[in-house]
Amino acid sequence: MSADLLYWVFMGISYVAAGGTALAVMLATRRFARAFFYSLAVNAVIHAIASVWWFNVSDTPLRFTLGRLLFYFIDFVNVQVLITFALISIKKQPDTPSEKQGG
Repeated sequence: MSADLLYWVFMGISYVAAGGTALAVMLATRRFARAFFYSLAVNAVIHAIASVWWFNVSDTPLRFTLGRLLFYFIDFVNVQVLITFALISIKKQPDTPSEKQGG
């Protein structure tokens, strides 16, 4: 696999791993903050590892390498925004059938 393909694979892995962590924690504990911060930690670790990896394997000029690292930062923010909206939508769902009926 080429380094360019792995660059995009790391972005996909961050969506799946951080999103899966957030959903699993939210469904298990029903605590928004805990799910958010766990997913934030997973997302930060994956992007930090990917950024160090990309900086080490990139043989392009520094300005192009920094541009790709900027895309990793943008992806990091996008993942967290999408996870936050997903967690908010899960949080608003009622837990029991009596809550669904309004009483």
